[in-house]
Amino acid sequence: MNNFKERPNTVTYAQHVIFDEQERLLNDIAAILLTSNVNYKVIISPGYDQIKRSKEDYKVLCAVFGADKV
Repeated sequence: MNNFKERPNTVTYAQHVIFDEQERLLNDIAAILLTSNVNYKVIISPGYDQIKRSKEDYKVLCAVFGADKV
């Protein structure tokens, strides 16, 4: 008996959740990392439901932290 849920063949994206206040906080974090001379990577993994993060949020993260770090 298979208890695993079938995944759809289509890609589903989550709603945009990074707005002005969240972006400001992310910029604060990025500034701390930069001034601390920290080598970092921002890892984005899908949730259990396999829904991908919104494309808009991904663009913000790349703008804030650098595309090479996301």
